[in-house]
Amino acid sequence: GTAISMAIELGIPTLALIGVLHVEKAARTALSMLGATTPFLALYLACSVTYLFDDSARWAFHAMWLMTLVPFLIATVIGFLMSFWKWPSSSLARYGASLVGSLVGMGVLIGIGSVL
Repeated sequence: GTAISMAIELGIPTLALIGVLHVEKAARTALSMLGATTPFLALYLACSVTYLFDDSARWAFHAMWLMTLVPFLIATVIGFLMSFWKWPSSSLARYGASLVGSLVGMGVLIGIGSVL
Protein backbone atom coordinates (compact mmCIF):
# COMPACT_ATOMS: atom_id res chain seq x y z
CA GLY A 1 0.00 0.00 0.00
CA THR A 2 2.51 2.63 1.08
CA ALA A 3 4.94 1.95 -1.76
CA ILE A 4 2.19 2.12 -4.38
CA SER A 5 0.85 5.36 -2.90
CA MET A 6 4.35 6.84 -2.83
CA ALA A 7 4.93 5.85 -6.46
CA ILE A 8 1.68 7.51 -7.54
CA GLU A 9 2.07 10.63 -5.41
CA LEU A 10 5.67 11.23 -6.46
CA GLY A 11 5.37 9.85 -9.98
CA ILE A 12 2.61 12.17 -11.19
CA PRO A 13 4.43 15.41 -10.23
CA THR A 14 7.68 14.01 -11.63
CA LEU A 15 6.01 13.25 -14.96
CA ALA A 16 4.35 16.68 -14.89
CA LEU A 17 7.72 18.35 -14.33
CA ILE A 18 9.22 16.39 -17.22
CA GLY A 19 6.25 17.46 -19.33
CA VAL A 20 6.77 21.12 -18.42
CA LEU A 21 10.47 20.99 -19.22
CA HIS A 22 10.60 18.74 -22.27
CA VAL A 23 7.20 18.34 -23.99
CA GLU A 24 6.00 21.67 -25.34
CA LYS A 25 2.50 20.45 -26.30
CA ALA A 26 1.92 19.03 -22.80
CA ALA A 27 3.41 21.94 -20.87
CA ARG A 28 0.12 23.74 -20.16
CA THR A 29 -1.56 20.63 -18.78
CA ALA A 30 1.53 19.53 -16.88
CA LEU A 31 1.99 22.97 -15.33
CA SER A 32 -1.61 23.01 -14.10
CA MET A 33 -1.24 19.53 -12.62
CA LEU A 34 2.05 20.51 -10.99
CA GLY A 35 0.47 23.59 -9.43
CA ALA A 36 -2.45 21.57 -8.10
CA THR A 37 -0.18 18.99 -6.45
CA THR A 38 2.30 21.47 -4.94
CA PRO A 39 0.54 21.66 -1.53
CA PHE A 40 0.89 17.89 -1.23
CA LEU A 41 4.55 18.01 -2.22
CA ALA A 42 5.16 20.58 0.52
CA LEU A 43 3.43 18.30 3.04
CA TYR A 44 5.50 15.31 1.91
CA LEU A 45 8.71 17.29 2.19
CA ALA A 46 7.86 18.58 5.68
CA CYS A 47 6.88 15.12 6.93
CA SER A 48 9.96 13.52 5.36
CA VAL A 49 12.30 16.04 6.99
CA THR A 50 10.59 15.46 10.35
CA TYR A 51 11.02 11.72 9.89
CA LEU A 52 14.76 12.14 9.22
CA PHE A 53 15.25 13.90 12.56
CA ASP A 54 12.67 12.11 14.69
CA ASP A 55 12.40 8.33 14.42
CA SER A 56 9.11 8.39 16.32
CA ALA A 57 7.56 10.04 13.23
CA ARG A 58 7.83 6.74 11.35
CA TRP A 59 4.10 6.02 11.66
CA ALA A 60 3.19 9.49 10.38
CA PHE A 61 5.58 9.13 7.45
CA HIS A 62 4.05 5.86 6.29
CA ALA A 63 0.45 6.84 7.04
CA MET A 64 0.80 10.14 5.21
CA TRP A 65 1.06 8.46 1.81
CA LEU A 66 -2.03 6.33 2.29
CA MET A 67 -4.16 9.03 3.91
CA THR A 68 -3.49 11.63 1.22
CA LEU A 69 -3.82 9.43 -1.87
CA VAL A 70 -7.48 10.20 -2.64
CA PRO A 71 -7.19 13.97 -1.98
CA PHE A 72 -3.99 13.98 -4.06
CA LEU A 73 -5.78 12.33 -6.97
CA ILE A 74 -8.67 14.80 -6.64
CA ALA A 75 -6.18 17.69 -6.75
CA THR A 76 -4.56 16.14 -9.81
CA VAL A 77 -7.92 15.97 -11.56
CA ILE A 78 -8.63 19.59 -10.58
CA GLY A 79 -5.29 20.62 -12.12
CA PHE A 80 -6.01 18.60 -15.24
CA LEU A 81 -9.45 20.18 -15.67
CA MET A 82 -8.06 23.66 -15.05
CA SER A 83 -5.57 23.13 -17.88
CA PHE A 84 -8.44 23.35 -20.38
CA TRP A 85 -9.11 26.97 -19.47
CA LYS A 86 -7.55 29.43 -21.90
CA TRP A 87 -6.95 31.91 -19.10
CA PRO A 88 -4.42 32.65 -17.67
CA SER A 89 -1.93 32.46 -20.49
CA SER A 90 1.24 33.17 -18.51
CA SER A 91 2.94 30.07 -17.12
CA LEU A 92 3.41 31.49 -13.62
CA ALA A 93 -0.22 32.66 -13.46
CA ARG A 94 -1.44 29.27 -14.72
CA TYR A 95 0.62 27.52 -12.03
CA GLY A 96 -0.72 29.88 -9.37
CA ALA A 97 -4.33 29.51 -10.51
CA SER A 98 -4.17 25.73 -10.33
CA LEU A 99 -2.44 25.93 -6.94
CA VAL A 100 -5.22 28.15 -5.59
CA GLY A 101 -7.89 26.03 -7.32
CA SER A 102 -6.54 22.93 -5.64
CA LEU A 103 -6.45 24.58 -2.22
CA VAL A 104 -10.02 25.87 -2.63
CA GLY A 105 -11.19 22.43 -3.79
CA MET A 106 -9.58 20.75 -0.80
CA GLY A 107 -11.12 23.37 1.51
CA VAL A 108 -14.56 22.62 0.08
CA LEU A 109 -14.04 18.88 0.59
CA ILE A 110 -12.90 19.43 4.17
CA GLY A 111 -15.91 21.67 4.79
CA ILE A 112 -18.31 19.08 3.38
CA GLY A 113 -16.61 16.35 5.40
CA SER A 114 -16.89 18.29 8.63
CA VAL A 115 -20.62 18.85 8.08
CA LEU A 116 -21.30 15.21 7.37
